[in-house]
Amino acid sequence: MWCNAFSALNKGVNMYIATLTDIIELNHILEDENISYRVHLRDTCGRQSFWIEILSECASNGKDDIAKNIIRHYFATKGVTIKYLNNSLEFVIDDNPVE
Repeated sequence: MWCNAFSALNKGVNMYIATLTDIIELNHILEDENISYRVHLRDTCGRQSFWIEILSECASNGKDDIAKNIIRHYFATKGVTIKYLNNSLEFVIDDNPVE
């Protein structure tokens, strides 16, 4: 996380840094909605990335869009836009959202 914060400060960018508390809170929301997904955080010096673990194939059938909307909404409440990557089980914070 320090690398991201340092890079952002050097570039003059106001960048959101997700915390472990964010991930725990988001996973509780998914669990409360009976969505069998868990979000994980990867932090490298370039940027944070996230991956979605499907906990139960049977329980997740048909819930992909619901889970993605919950995740998108969670970050939106933090003032952050996310971008899903090609496999759609990974996402990043979008540094350049289109408005």
